[in-house]
Amino acid sequence: MSVKLAAQTLSTSVANAINFLREDKRMIDFIGSEATSNFIRTIDKLFDICKSSSPKGRFSKSPLNLVNLEERVAELEAIANYLRGLRDSNNKKLTDGRRKTAFIGFLVTINSIINLSRRLLNQDDPFKYVLTYKLSQDNLETLFSRIRRRGGWNNNPTTLQFRYALRACLMKNGIRPSKIANCIGIEEAEISITDEQGALTEATKVPYELQQFLSLIVKPSVFHNDVLFLYSRLPLQETNDET
Repeated sequence: MSVKLAAQTLSTSVANAINFLREDKRMIDFIGSEATSNFIRTIDKLFDICKSSSPKGRFSKSPLNLVNLEERVAELEAIANYLRGLRDSNNKKLTDGRRKTAFIGFLVTINSIINLSRRLLNQDDPFKYVLTYKLSQDNLETLFSRIRRRGGWNNNPTTLQFRYALRACLMKNGIRPSKIANCIGIEEAEISITDEQGALTEATKVPYELQQFLSLIVKPSVFHNDVLFLYSRLPLQETNDET
């Protein structure tokens, strides 16, 4: 059966529709479409497992945890074996064909989810669950999109423009709700600011969200060099260098 594939067509509802047209309506065009329905259901299930985004998800979209881990691993391994066995009209495995990238990518993803979940759920300080959607690049693309939006959707910001856009994003995410109302609470507290050698330079009162931002500069995380590129050492004057 010839089907033009797209993400929207690989869903259980489409597989149900094909079965209905074949079994109930007995339409000639859908005779022998059992393999197509099975393929669609298998890929749809894999999609669901790979995009679990809520701890309250159900069925295939539920998070991986110690209770369902081995069951989910068995499902993923069965899907991997199914993908390895797919062949084209010339009886050549799809994983060896010219359009093998998608199928190899699925196999790598399955293997990564299995190994990473087992490690995170069985370490000394184990995770309660694993949400596979958090492993996708969507979160990174969303961050880049927000930075671009701050600069008027500029694809080539200067160093200073990128710096201010990133600072605005960090400050916005640092705002917390008030303890006594549903409005934004700007809490001030006295903090000590030190220089690069650790010497005390001043003690002042600053808004809460600014404290959060300053903490990234004063006490950077292990990802500081990679994410902020030594933000605290960037010159204040505007340059023409592009990020």
